[in-house]
Amino acid sequence: FESDYDSKHGALYGELTQHWTDRVSTITGLRVERYDNDYLDSRGVTAEPEDTMVGGNFSLRYQASDESYLYATVARGYKAGGVNGEALGKAEDQGLEELENYLLERATFAPEILWSTELGVKGSSPDGRLTSRVSAFYHWRDDVQLKGWVNRDQSFVGYIENAAEGTGYGLEAEIRNQLTDWLAVFASASWLRTEIDGFVTEDGMDMTGREQAQAPNYQFNIGLEGWVGENFQWVIQADGKDEFYFSDSHNQKADSMAVLHLALNYHYQDWRISFWGRNLTDEDYEIRGFYFGNDPRKEYIPETYVQYGEPRRFGVTVSKSF
Repeated sequence: FESDYDSKHGALYGELTQHWTDRVSTITGLRVERYDNDYLDSRGVTAEPEDTMVGGNFSLRYQASDESYLYATVARGYKAGGVNGEALGKAEDQGLEELENYLLERATFAPEILWSTELGVKGSSPDGRLTSRVSAFYHWRDDVQLKGWVNRDQSFVGYIENAAEGTGYGLEAEIRNQLTDWLAVFASASWLRTEIDGFVTEDGMDMTGREQAQAPNYQFNIGLEGWVGENFQWVIQADGKDEFYFSDSHNQKADSMAVLHLALNYHYQDWRISFWGRNLTDEDYEIRGFYFGNDPRKEYIPETYVQYGEPRRFGVTVSKSF
């Protein structure tokens, strides 16, 4: 099997910033991109997906005070379409003959369009010891590009397919407070809800109404940062997230997780030496998951196979600023 895939992209982008008053300003951006993809293989399959995509943004900013401002943004983004080369390459593989037409019908996928809105405020106290940011967002995606899989007789073929649409909305917040000259606390958190519409897997499972993959409902980071004298710094922090779906092609989930990290830093002129430890409690947590049959002792019934995040690790990092 041989194939040739030629992809050409050309784009034009412009941005304009306008200061209407001392407190009000706007940013307007526009991007136009054209792609032309030509595909040909030794089985006589040809595909020529092409399209012109338009994206842009409009942001309004209001400087409420010297230390804070409010903003609102409306944006349109995109992801280019393309060719499912892997699927076409395996369309006639042994054991997949009955799926050849199914894969050939998905030889190409269309561009994905994203519309998003965001409202937020950023600010700090007059002395700069307290800083914070809060934002709310909503986005909707047309022709969402989702990863699908065909699993047959221990053969696996991945392809990208367009769902009808997807939506999401949520909140994000972060804060940092310099409690004393030598101690600060910081935290960030987010809340997210997502949904898929119009996506059916190869085995007939309708995912409409389900949350999107890799989209936990909450995430957080919280920690303390302190100094001992002018040269020694320590940072202890925890990261965590809610359970989430591994993939848009099956309904297996990762468990919620929380991990703890510590760093001890020594600063001298332009140098920094950092002694660090990650995942100090050596938690097992999943980051990716696959669902298929692979064990002949169980008659190849589908099971979940997972990839774990990093175990407990310690290290030293030396860096110099120029």
